[in-house]
Amino acid sequence: MTTLCALRGTLRGECEECGNLVLHKERYKLTPPSPQRRFSGFQTLAGYIFGKNVENRTMAMTTPVFMSPDKMSFVMPSDYWGDEAKLKNEAPTPLATSDVEKEAVGKKLVAALWFGGVSTKKISERRKAELQNFLDGCGGFGVGDGDGDDAFLVASYNDPFTAPWKRRNEILANVQRKK
Repeated sequence: MTTLCALRGTLRGECEECGNLVLHKERYKLTPPSPQRRFSGFQTLAGYIFGKNVENRTMAMTTPVFMSPDKMSFVMPSDYWGDEAKLKNEAPTPLATSDVEKEAVGKKLVAALWFGGVSTKKISERRKAELQNFLDGCGGFGVGDGDGDDAFLVASYNDPFTAPWKRRNEILANVQRKK
């Protein structure tokens, strides 16, 4: 992990190479997603990993939960990382009515800004602007990865029952080194 520079004392912006992750995700059908839809998306994904799938097979809950304006994603257990055939053939099959998709995500370069507390839309937007300003000030990196994925994601690491002062979240920006 390469540190780019510091942000106001304890906040740090970091740039890291993400390995091959495998996500299961639900795309929101409403634009923009309502808070109820986000909760429904979480419930749908949680149902999938807790056995509401064709094989009725459970999997371990993993973190973080990734959120963008139009989708929510969970990281699959590491058994499925880096092996698309295993993901396709051995990971539980989502129910046809669930809107859950399995997706392999290749290596990406991301900048991360962590923050504590509850990740509301307003707070996430403020932190996104802070990360954008940070990247603009560092030079050498541009936001976006060129493959159409969301430029910014919110990553939440705690369950909904964790006290706000104990929570960890990140704003992630897909970045490219400027030439």
